[in-house]
Amino acid sequence: MNRGLWLGVLFCATCAAHAHRIDEYLQATRLGLGSNDITVEIDLTPGALTAPRIIPLLDLDGDGKVSPKEKESYTKSVLAALTLQDNGQPLPLTLVEKEFPAVDQMQEGSGTMRLIARAILEQPVGGKHSLYFRNDHQTNLSVYVVNALLPPAGIQITSQHRDELQREFQLEALWSGTTQQMPRQNQPHPWLGLGVVALCAAVFHKLSKSKFTKPRTQT
Repeated sequence: MNRGLWLGVLFCATCAAHAHRIDEYLQATRLGLGSNDITVEIDLTPGALTAPRIIPLLDLDGDGKVSPKEKESYTKSVLAALTLQDNGQPLPLTLVEKEFPAVDQMQEGSGTMRLIARAILEQPVGGKHSLYFRNDHQTNLSVYVVNALLPPAGIQITSQHRDELQREFQLEALWSGTTQQMPRQNQPHPWLGLGVVALCAAVFHKLSKSKFTKPRTQT
């Protein structure tokens, strides 16, 4: 099974348990290990009943749109709530990419914000690394999923541990001196697995709406 499909199945199975919960803020995080860096990809999806509490944090002027400045402000608040350490030393995260849905999509519970940030490992990179990640963003509203992406040749993940809520994630890995990135032709599209997740979420969202539809009364 290729990496994208494997991730899709894994996240679909996890999200299926929560997709019908329209009153929570789903935060799905993936850690990617590189030859000299760590990439943190995080998807944030407010449920339909949670969106009224999240949207005002983005749309600060209440005009029904999220401006570039408002996106930057919210992105900073998310990154400020993330902790990443390597062998006990803090790793500062730098934003690489951000993607925001329309406000009406979030109101429907189908809009997902995607943030990608990167941290540089100190030299020399080779040897054992103990990574620690914690997400403290909107803990009163959220459910969390965290996992590691399949690393490239030259990096071996030896153990993974999560807390019960999956807000905290510890990972042990070994870097060799010959770390190489996977050939491009063998790399699936980075959002292939997320397409499966989106499909599952849409199905459960539709089912959940039907459960709350008021039945007709016959006259």
